[in-house]
This record gives sequence, C-alpha cells and structure tokens, in this order.
Amino acid sequence: MLPCDYCHSKPAILFCRPDSAKLCLLCDQHVHAANALSLKHVRFQICDSCKTDTAVLRCSTDNLVLCHHCDVETHGAAASSHHQRHRLHGLSGCPSVTEIASALCLDFRAQDPVVPTAASGGRDEVYEQVLEIARQRNDDLGAE
Repeated sequence: MLPCDYCHSKPAILFCRPDSAKLCLLCDQHVHAANALSLKHVRFQICDSCKTDTAVLRCSTDNLVLCHHCDVETHGAAASSHHQRHRLHGLSGCPSVTEIASALCLDFRAQDPVVPTAASGGRDEVYEQVLEIARQRNDDLGAE
C-alpha cells in the first residue's frame, strides 16, 4: 500500500504533480477544494505496477492502470493488440462522483451509480474510496 501523503491512513490513488502529492480520493477532494488555484491542478491515477509514475492507460483485460513504461514492460508490442486498453484522463476541480468514476474507468450500473457491476480485482480500494465520497456527499445533502 502506498499511503496518502495527507492523511497517511488510506492508500493513495491519485498523484498531483503541482503539489508533488500522492492522495487518496477523499484527501484529493479536500485539498483541491481549498482555493481557485488548486482547482486547476490536473491529477492522474498512480500506476498499479510501479506505483511511482502516473498512469496513462487502463488495460481492461488485466484490470490495471499503467504508466507508459509499465505498459511496454507488461504488454510489449505484440501482446498489446490482444488486450483492451483505454487512454486515461486526469481529474481537475472538484468532480462529481460520476465524473470521478468515469475518469477512473470504473464500471457502475446507471440505475444505481454506487454499486460496482464487475469484479474489481485489485481495484477494490478505488471502488471503496469512490463509494465513500458518494456516501459523504449524500450525508452532506441530507444535513442541508
């Protein structure tokens, strides 16, 4: 587990280059809601393989997000045509739960956006953190 640089208790999911910070999703939301400047920071998922670089693609076949180097190491040129791979996009601002799920390539049912439909494999913590954000936002709405 690569711990979050802010809370030190949850696994880091995102890396913010301008802050040089590895953050869990809850801390990312807190830190990047602080001011207008931090809202502009684009954050990317951390590579599942090396845990040191930002991921540039998701391999659906292996259920991994990988940086360029680890993608080449894992798939090589020949095997890559057999795997379903998708380019990843970063997050900026304070995205909605739906935007977070989309950017992190999570598969949620449309009628109940907080229940994963596919086996998440090694991505369980990512699902759990998105669910926690969804619960927190629902609790905040109920308190108003």
